Amino acid sequence: MNAYEEVCHWEKTEAVQTLRRCGLANGMTAMDLGCGLAHYTIPAAIAVGVEGRVIAVDKDKKPLKAAHQRIQDAELSNVEVLCANHLDLAHIPDSSIDFIMIYDMIHTNARVEMYPVIKRLLKPSGILSFLAFGEIRIRKNPQGVLVKSDNGKNITDSFDDALNQLRGEIESFEFEPHSIIENEGVHFDHFHSPYHWKRYGEVRLHSLERGNIHNYLNVKEVRV
Repeated sequence: MNAYEEVCHWEKTEAVQTLRRCGLANGMTAMDLGCGLAHYTIPAAIAVGVEGRVIAVDKDKKPLKAAHQRIQDAELSNVEVLCANHLDLAHIPDSSIDFIMIYDMIHTNARVEMYPVIKRLLKPSGILSFLAFGEIRIRKNPQGVLVKSDNGKNITDSFDDALNQLRGEIESFEFEPHSIIENEGVHFDHFHSPYHWKRYGEVRLHSLERGNIHNYLNVKEVRV
């Protein structure tokens, strides 16, 4: 298999099993928030089966167009593709989603806006599943604004400190820790980087960064 075929095979095999270990099951409705090129949308659609549904959401039209083509190429008919961000989902009913993925995107958004949207959309005991990589070390406030030092430079935290802050924010919205799937999330940035293809000749799956997937159960009401 070439590098692209290898990733496609991973999407249809290993990634499906990983999402099932996270709690995604046949017949569920899932949302891939910030779906990018559909590397997790495709396995989610396979995991939920023909009786389930996946909503793939991304605000960037170019990767979303490529994602739509990849979903078609995979012959999946249970995926709805939306060009939107987290604030454009008011038409989706409350408590209608079983499983929401925020994979490699939590560092890019105003989290203070995103968490309440996820809370509204998830069913009671629905699952919020997040995957984060090294970018979370660059400190941002919950409004998504970079935090600068006195000399104007970005402040960088340790990965563990940044992760603990994210987990604390999520738990403050009454999401309860459910499970951690260790070292099974894949970071695809280098796979889509022309620089890395030029430098290494090709970018293989085994060379990509891995991370833990953190899963939380929704406790529907936020206590005041």
